Amino acid sequence: MTKKIGFVGLGLMGNRMAKHLIKAGYETTVYNRTMEKAQELGKTGAAVANSPKEVGERSDVTITMLSDSAAVEEVVLGKNGLLEGAEKGSAIIDCSTISPRVSAKIAEETRKKGVEMLDAPVAGSKKQAEEGILIFLVGGNKQVYEDIQNVLNAMGKGSFYIGENGMGSYMKLVMNMIIAMNLETLAEGLAFGMKAGIDPKLMVEIINSTGAKSGGSEAKGKSMIESNYDTAFALNLMCKDIGLVKEETRNLNVPTPSASIVHEIYTAAKAKGKGEQDYSVIMELIKELAGIK
Repeated sequence: MTKKIGFVGLGLMGNRMAKHLIKAGYETTVYNRTMEKAQELGKTGAAVANSPKEVGERSDVTITMLSDSAAVEEVVLGKNGLLEGAEKGSAIIDCSTISPRVSAKIAEETRKKGVEMLDAPVAGSKKQAEEGILIFLVGGNKQVYEDIQNVLNAMGKGSFYIGENGMGSYMKLVMNMIIAMNLETLAEGLAFGMKAGIDPKLMVEIINSTGAKSGGSEAKGKSMIESNYDTAFALNLMCKDIGLVKEETRNLNVPTPSASIVHEIYTAAKAKGKGEQDYSVIMELIKELAGIK
């Protein structure tokens, strides 16, 4: 059973995930570019490293939870990166949502040093990370996946093995594409009903009692009509993910016209300075376009 765990990237999700590992009794070493976030976990029992390299030196398995492809490349392959410190036979589990092709390329580089890397982006956001009920979507060496089940189980309620390196990342993009499109449709529907004069609370209740119900309407419907956009998953990140969807679908020659339109909606909301708010804030853009005060 793996004992020594590293964690790099202690943002909205990573901080909560790392806390579950510490609570589970793992010897945990953490690093974050903003050192205050690492020091906060240091007070709960984690060792605080001064670089990703130091995390790699201290860990059998290192988890990364970072913002984008460039950040993962830098942390894993860059100067003072994880790979400089990681020993042969250790593993890196990247839980970030990044380009599948970049993920596969990084894994190819780590393997040259005898270090396995899994792409294991998560299904779930802040609430699920807090409660330890994330679901992991995993690509990479299947034996390594089976060997680190105890680590994943400490942070979540289950996982799916999708296939070779990059396949977990592809699955996450499929999910976020559907989620983003679903929420934009919900925003349009709510705006339509509001402009027509339907009571918003009644509208959400009816939607969630009928075939129009979705994960988005259940999780976000009430907060959207109340203009409450407390960040569970930032608009900036969803905008980035749908950009990755467009990049990868072009590469695979898959037409996604609806995703292209939805990407423009999210980009427009981001341009209005709403990027740090929850991605459901697109409701405000739709209301503005509809002339709803």
